[in-house]
Amino acid sequence: MQIEVCASTLNSVVHAKQAGAHRVELCTELGLGGLTPSFGMINQALLLDFPIHVLIRPRSGHFVYSNHEIKMMFDDIVQCKELGCAGVVVGVLSEDYDLAHQVLATMVKLADPMQITFHRAFDLVKDPQKSLETLIDLGFTRILTSGQKNMALDGLALLQNLLEWSDSRIQIMPGGGINLDNCLVFKEAGFKHLHFSGFKSLPLYALPTHLKTSFSFLEQPVGHSDLDFLQKMKEKLTD
Repeated sequence: MQIEVCASTLNSVVHAKQAGAHRVELCTELGLGGLTPSFGMINQALLLDFPIHVLIRPRSGHFVYSNHEIKMMFDDIVQCKELGCAGVVVGVLSEDYDLAHQVLATMVKLADPMQITFHRAFDLVKDPQKSLETLIDLGFTRILTSGQKNMALDGLALLQNLLEWSDSRIQIMPGGGINLDNCLVFKEAGFKHLHFSGFKSLPLYALPTHLKTSFSFLEQPVGHSDLDFLQKMKEKLTD
């Protein structure tokens, strides 16, 4: 089984490589569902000599983007290719919760020859089987999905349908709440790819004692993918 680690820090990339994962989805701001990392971060991650797939998501919130945002995403894809990334991870929807076909077609063209993953925006589409066929026709490498539930375990029925419908024409990669207690469910169901972060919060620095007020932005969790967790997942999932 191939393991993809959702890495929001460079330490997470290091830990993913040490644990024997196969690639990372590089992003920032996991608490917002993940955003595009800076190109400084991408450059430094590439120096670690590990397959880097960059999340292309310019902001948090819904996946219906303005023309300006779409052009930003096009530029980010091109820059990732020029930097030598192994892949990009994208997701764009229309206002009626269908795939934004023409935008995605352009993204596939710009990304070539990198791999291209459609992310969990897939969990919002109104017709998953039709969307699956569209992504196959467009040339996507894989779909990251929780089976249109908050947690992949709850979406297992649809995930299994997607695996059957795909007929090996595109990779179906469950993600969302994957942990040591449930990971073997997906392996035993026949999935060959699995996505998780293994995120562990680090202790917060003490707030400055000279301040007479607190700042919420200083209290946000800081952490990385936990090496021990990733190693245990790798051990469990190794054939």
